[in-house]
Amino acid sequence: ADEDPGHPNWLDTGGHPDGLLTFRFFWPKSDPSPTTRVVKQTELASMLPKDTPHISPASRAASIRARKEHLAWRFRS
Repeated sequence: ADEDPGHPNWLDTGGHPDGLLTFRFFWPKSDPSPTTRVVKQTELASMLPKDTPHISPASRAASIRARKEHLAWRFRS
């Protein structure tokens, strides 16, 4: 989604109109073929389990900041 819906596992488009999504699996016991569908953001909450947590903008920003800090540390010179 272009805008953060406030739910975990949001895939940020980064402003790009198209993208690639890759699924990995190793010796599955059943067919792991994923299915996807596009839903309106206003309908998203009704499609998710009732106990799906909500992520506040501040919490999302903190998570992104922590990931950036880790990457800066990991690829330090």
